[in-house]
Amino acid sequence: MVQSIKALLSDLPDGRQDEVTSELELLGELADDTGMLGAEQVCAGSEISLEGFDGIEDVLMMLATQRPAMINKVQVQVPLLQRTGGKQ
Repeated sequence: MVQSIKALLSDLPDGRQDEVTSELELLGELADDTGMLGAEQVCAGSEISLEGFDGIEDVLMMLATQRPAMINKVQVQVPLLQRTGGKQ
């Protein structure tokens, strides 16, 4: 999969490669238990059902493709959860 992504990126102009790489890195940083908790909280507040998704990777991909603004909210929520130990 990594080779496939690298091949796709190599076809993009340099500036676009950097943008896509940054987005992929962000998704990678959010892909843990705290990211899942953040996504659950953000999605619950926006009445987005996560039923039927298989793990954080699926949730993040759905948000990135269907609700990109929600990724920013998850990105803000995760450090708050880390500081508070998951408590609101």
